[in-house]
Amino acid sequence: MASGIQRLFIGVAAVYLLRPALLERPRVLGDASEYLLMVESLYRHGSADLRAEDLRSLRDPADRPRIEGLVKPVPDSYIADGSGRAYSIHFWAYSLLCLPARALLHVFHANELKAPQVTNAGLFLLAVVALLRYGGAAGHLSAALLVLSPAAAFVLWPHPEAFSCALVAISLALKQAGRPTGATLAAALASLQAAPLVILALWFWWDARSSAPAGIRAVAPTLALLLAGWPFVFYLVHYGRPNLLLLVGAVDPARVSLARACDLFFDLNVGMLPYVATALLGALLAPLALLALGRPVRPSIVLWAVLAATAFLSSAAVNWNHGTAGPSRYAIWLLPLVLWVFAQTLEPAPGNARVRAAFGVLAVVALVSQTAVVVGRGGLNPSMDHLRNSYLATFVLERYPALYSPNAEVFAERTLGYEVPDGAIPNREAVVYRTDQGCRKALVQKRHWTDLLHRCGAPRNPPDFSGLAAANRRGTWLYVDY
Repeated sequence: MASGIQRLFIGVAAVYLLRPALLERPRVLGDASEYLLMVESLYRHGSADLRAEDLRSLRDPADRPRIEGLVKPVPDSYIADGSGRAYSIHFWAYSLLCLPARALLHVFHANELKAPQVTNAGLFLLAVVALLRYGGAAGHLSAALLVLSPAAAFVLWPHPEAFSCALVAISLALKQAGRPTGATLAAALASLQAAPLVILALWFWWDARSSAPAGIRAVAPTLALLLAGWPFVFYLVHYGRPNLLLLVGAVDPARVSLARACDLFFDLNVGMLPYVATALLGALLAPLALLALGRPVRPSIVLWAVLAATAFLSSAAVNWNHGTAGPSRYAIWLLPLVLWVFAQTLEPAPGNARVRAAFGVLAVVALVSQTAVVVGRGGLNPSMDHLRNSYLATFVLERYPALYSPNAEVFAERTLGYEVPDGAIPNREAVVYRTDQGCRKALVQKRHWTDLLHRCGAPRNPPDFSGLAAANRRGTWLYVDY
């Protein structure tokens, strides 16, 4: 790509990302209260512990027009340490990074609560510049696909998804440029708010260690990797445990499963599939394509191994259908890796002309389809949609319900239209997805069978409750298709 076209793309991306970040009123979304309060705490007294004046500062009735929603810590989101100081269960590195934007907005007498979204936009733009400058042909396609992806919608969230996503993209660009220590550092920074990304940092560290000469340059990658341990050390010092999310039940190792990990890629609601289907297909086919082109396959396979391991660790989250806009927020961390695996097939090199042409067509289709999805969903400001089905899930549930049997929490909350605490689905009656033509799919326990027959009639293939263990016959949820 010519440098003039690069500059034009960067200029368009800057307007696309920075304009809404500067103009849109911030909103309280997800865990935004915690991150906004931590920005306030760090700015006011240089510490992330919550004090009464921090909360009063953000809840002054005169300042309500500055933000949409009420900033308030939810129960258990802050926990007092042994000295009585209350810290958030989420680490404060992202809020610390928002301080320069907060100070700049203060100087210009602008809305200081926009600091997170301005920071997000700046980081996202930096990722675009890094991909264009260091990423080669793969970086050019990755930059375009990233800007036209659901990840960009998180720029306006006072949340660290855009932070982690942008740093992952930067790490990939630095790795491509032969700067594995820089890549390790960027991935370690990303992991400060998305702990499973430590897998990516470990991979870059291993590569950097193996390629660095002896001496001080061999120490640098290790120092970069050690940054990923900052949150664990902080919580160990203050609480005697490396993580508070386990303490409050936000994560549970017993929830880790291959099915949940696959959800982040292929689920019709929380996965990437409805939003970046072509790029995901291209990434899945990338190893075969590289093999056909006579190019090294190992980097693609290693990246897929990193993706799988990171998704597997992410599946420990208890709230699997959390507030989001588009795919799961955990899928946003992984998205730059998927786009990169796909984009690497477009690197100029001799090889099978038909394979190269086919992936060129896939690239064009990916750009066009993602543009359509972004525009159809409202650009950078789509509404939260974790309590309704995606367009693809709706299509399948209405026409081919047997093809989609998602995680029970995902189905229940998006069918009922409200969140259930810790995935504890109300068991008063079956959860039924229905259209004007009648019932299409039900999540049912044995105790609901008579009621379901009354509401929906007999299904074509009734579930076999007798196959369940005696202790589980009444309480186990099973799917029924109509």
